[in-house]
Amino acid sequence: LQHMYYFEKTLRVSIAHRLDLSYSSDHEKTHGHTWIIKVYCKENRLDMNDMLFESISIKDTILNKIDNKHLNKVFIFNPTLENVAKWIVTNISGCYKCEILENETKITYED
Repeated sequence: LQHMYYFEKTLRVSIAHRLDLSYSSDHEKTHGHTWIIKVYCKENRLDMNDMLFESISIKDTILNKIDNKHLNKVFIFNPTLENVAKWIVTNISGCYKCEILENETKITYED
């Protein structure tokens, strides 16, 4: 039987972006949001400090990359909630799920 450790981190970020859409929308213009990002990670072993994850590393990965940034200048993909959630799951070790809340909208991506 293998034990699993689970880790959850919640961050608040401010972003600006514009979306490339197949229909006409105000979202095609540059606009800003405050997002609440929840990152879910898991691992079956601890690091050399007997810790699961360096929450500072997770925080830095997300905050340094997107907080107070214009996401169209950061990413080569269309910076929708869906695409950013997928990017987070793909780029954080052990991350299997990400939720991004924007106002009353919540997007969840799970690997």
